[in-house]
Amino acid sequence: MRRRSENLTVKCLASNERLEEDMLERNRVEAVLRERENRLLSIFLAAPVGIGMVVDRHLTDVNDTLCRMTGYDRSEMLGNSARMLYGCDEDFDFVGREKYRQIAEKVTGTVETHWRRKDGETIHIILSSTALDRDDLSKGVTFTALDITDRKRMEDQLRNSLKDKEILLSELHHRVKNNLQVIFSLIAWQSEYIKDTESLELLRDCQNRIQSMALVHEELYRAKDFANLDFAEYIKRLVGSLHQSYRVHEGKIVFTINARNIALEIDQAIPCGMIINELVSNAIKHAFPDGRCGTICVEVMECGEQQVLIAVADNGVGLPSTLDHRSTDTLGLQLVCLLAEQLHGNGDFLRGNGTRFEFVFQKNTKESTLPASPGEA
Repeated sequence: MRRRSENLTVKCLASNERLEEDMLERNRVEAVLRERENRLLSIFLAAPVGIGMVVDRHLTDVNDTLCRMTGYDRSEMLGNSARMLYGCDEDFDFVGREKYRQIAEKVTGTVETHWRRKDGETIHIILSSTALDRDDLSKGVTFTALDITDRKRMEDQLRNSLKDKEILLSELHHRVKNNLQVIFSLIAWQSEYIKDTESLELLRDCQNRIQSMALVHEELYRAKDFANLDFAEYIKRLVGSLHQSYRVHEGKIVFTINARNIALEIDQAIPCGMIINELVSNAIKHAFPDGRCGTICVEVMECGEQQVLIAVADNGVGLPSTLDHRSTDTLGLQLVCLLAEQLHGNGDFLRGNGTRFEFVFQKNTKESTLPASPGEA
């Protein structure tokens, strides 16, 4: 009997120890849970964004930030449908469909929408939601609401400001083009009173240089893209203008243009256009003497990391073997060399079956700018 009593006592002591351990573990777990709950509560109360919970799209909890955001008291919101926050059924229904679709696909649903405050003001909201249990949405959905009204207002102001600047730039390019066209016409008018052939040739060269610059501004004005010029389209118009200026007989000189879709900033487009103008003009005037027929080819293409190749070639009589284009006293070739240096590029004349000038330069980036071209001085 005594031994049985001792065994029973030992079992009771062991059971008591286990109960004490269970109680300690339970108390520890409860303390951890209370700490986590307090931490979440502090985030819920202090968060700078609206936070709430809905069950069947009825508000069951909201933080103070959400109340300030909407103008409603907490008591006015709890138990009511979230429809009270929307200005129309269409927005309310759209958010419901889109939010739950995204939750089903990727856990969290984010929607940009409009809410109507208690005072009637409309505010722009980014609403992010996630379900407590994706398999049972009836348990509720938590959400955060970020007021982006000020950001939207700033975007509208920037958009309007950009539109105003685009209109101003458009008018600027239009006026520059018109002013250059006036100068072009004045030279043409003055040419009618000059009988000297050499002087007339010099004035025509000046006109073509002016036209090459005016076409840049005209293309920018037409395209409404004031940062970049469609250089391929520009070259086609420039060569066509030179064809008319020199009154090239149909079939005497064939022009071919191989230009990929390349966009250049204006501070590179103008000097490049002037280089092509000088080279094509020189080929028209000198490559095919005595009525000879031939071909002039203009190529523009990207040839490496942000590099552009410009080439003008003809199958005419070629440059004199004694001519050094770097030290020539010819204005056109001097201008080509000057503009090539301005663009920090490498160019050279290749002799053979006619003449070919190749020029490679680094395409402008937002981080690098070039000096103003002669056409902008």
